[in-house]
Amino acid sequence: DGWDAYAELKALKQAGLVLAFSAYRSPVLEDVAHIILPMACFAETEGTFVNCEGTWQSFDAAIPPPGEARPGWKILRLLGAELGLSGFDLDTAEAVRQHLKNRLPTSVLAPLTVSWPTNREIRSSRSWQRVGEIPPYASDAVLRRARSLQKTQDSMALGAWLNPASAAALGVSQGDSLEVRQGEAMAIMPVVVSDTVPVGVARIPAAVSGSESLGPRFGAVTLRKA
Repeated sequence: DGWDAYAELKALKQAGLVLAFSAYRSPVLEDVAHIILPMACFAETEGTFVNCEGTWQSFDAAIPPPGEARPGWKILRLLGAELGLSGFDLDTAEAVRQHLKNRLPTSVLAPLTVSWPTNREIRSSRSWQRVGEIPPYASDAVLRRARSLQKTQDSMALGAWLNPASAAALGVSQGDSLEVRQGEAMAIMPVVVSDTVPVGVARIPAAVSGSESLGPRFGAVTLRKA
């Protein structure tokens, strides 16, 4: 569910040591991680987030974590203490929260500036453009594993949504297999024909099974019938 899953996995495979904190095991994670420590998911730990207005909002754990799983901050605290590092002696989430409040500015976060390609740049590209949003029920590890949510109409599996004119130009129809390439990254997926997608665009969701073999969520792609 990162910006460029292929590049991230490639970097992890080349690393000398990968220590992962995760609430779940998965074939992809087991392929790159040397050590996996069980971490509590968001509902099993207390914490704080800062909303869009800059207000700090705290929450408690709904249920205790299973087995030997621990909240992420506790795992980091223990590792830091074992390594003899300074600043890893806080014992409660409240102490961590207060420590951060004392160090961080109280002003509202600065707006994020994003540079998008212009229409001229898109038209001048010889490749198709991928639009790779993350479906609502694929936005985190918990939702992706909820079988009931994956059966709803808001769930999306890996596929390439194409405008009818785009599909005709590629010589593909509904349900055909399409080869999608982004540099070294490649995946094969079914075609979904839809007039809700602009001509020249391939709507290919990210963070769904199979999308980890693709590159950036937005950008140029090469398409051809598989």
